[in-house]
Amino acid sequence: MPNDGSERLLQGSATETTYCNTWCQLKNSLGLTIVGFAALMHKGQPTHCLFTCSPCLLWENEGRHVGELRRISFCKNEAVMRTSGGLFTLSVSVDDDAIEFHPGALNVMAPVPRALVIKRTCMIYQKFEVAQRQDWCRSQTATTTYTVMEDWTMTPQSKRLEHLTGETNSRGIWDELVSYSGTPESAAPATPMHNLPPNLPPQLMTMLQPVDMTKAPHALVISRAAHVSEFSLTKDAIVTEQATFQSAWLPLPAELIPYEIEPLPELRKDHHGNLTTVEEGNKPVNGYILIKFEDCPDRFDASFIVQQILAEFDPEAGTH
Repeated sequence: MPNDGSERLLQGSATETTYCNTWCQLKNSLGLTIVGFAALMHKGQPTHCLFTCSPCLLWENEGRHVGELRRISFCKNEAVMRTSGGLFTLSVSVDDDAIEFHPGALNVMAPVPRALVIKRTCMIYQKFEVAQRQDWCRSQTATTTYTVMEDWTMTPQSKRLEHLTGETNSRGIWDELVSYSGTPESAAPATPMHNLPPNLPPQLMTMLQPVDMTKAPHALVISRAAHVSEFSLTKDAIVTEQATFQSAWLPLPAELIPYEIEPLPELRKDHHGNLTTVEEGNKPVNGYILIKFEDCPDRFDASFIVQQILAEFDPEAGTH
């Protein structure tokens, strides 16, 4: 069979790319304008308005077209991809990374596998004032009665209560616990809660005010291997988006918690896997300490938005 050109085209192909800049586009536009003008003159049609306006219109249209082509070319070559929030559903994973809990001897006894975040929460049993107000309409007076209640809190309260000066709070071994725990190097500033209603009861104020979990004696450790698909997760994102990444806290297995801390002999492990100064079977007393260890395991889905942005200033297009 003769070897003709069609057979060679089936075996291979070649492409040629040409580029027409602004002057090229303008030249083509003016050429078409002259051809159209000549055609209309040949037919005897009025062309004064067309001849006057068409170059301006064509210049604007073709210039805009070239600008868009430049932007498209720039985005294809220099745009980057970033993640920020809620379009694709991806699985959060830490692979085979195992977090070792820091700092000091308050570590758990072994690295924790599959943990995205681990936290140590320290609580102290304290006294609070409870105010009950009764208004008397006829005499236009009000009577406020203050009573005492005790509950666990993450921050020690004032040594003496404001209206019940005979009632005092003990700090127990809290100061020794803070000194022994230290503060992690990656401590982040607490996020204050603004616009709290005035004159809140002390207990409610304490519950609403956020506690910095990165400061002793509390602790928060985040896996360095956290990622979704091929995108890494930053510590800032995990700390900021608590509803997404810190919503499923689970107690650490009791076997990972030490039975005692040598420099703090008052602490012992209870049957729940907590460290506490409360004797087994007894009720807590003012100043007693309770330490809980929890983690958020990986392998859960989260939603993200993929956003395309320009990496650098484009000198040709004059845009960012």
